[in-house]
Amino acid sequence: MWIFVLQVIMLVLKLTGLVSLSWWLVLSPTLVPLLFLVLAVIFETLFT
Repeated sequence: MWIFVLQVIMLVLKLTGLVSLSWWLVLSPTLVPLLFLVLAVIFETLFT
């Protein structure tokens, strides 16, 4: 399942070009902590 998803993502990246690939490489490390930050804020607002 995950292999198929990765293949689809790679296909999309190849179709959209190297610009999208470079953007993905730039955004990927920053989106993960941002996601955790959003989840932490939601968790704080719900349980306090």
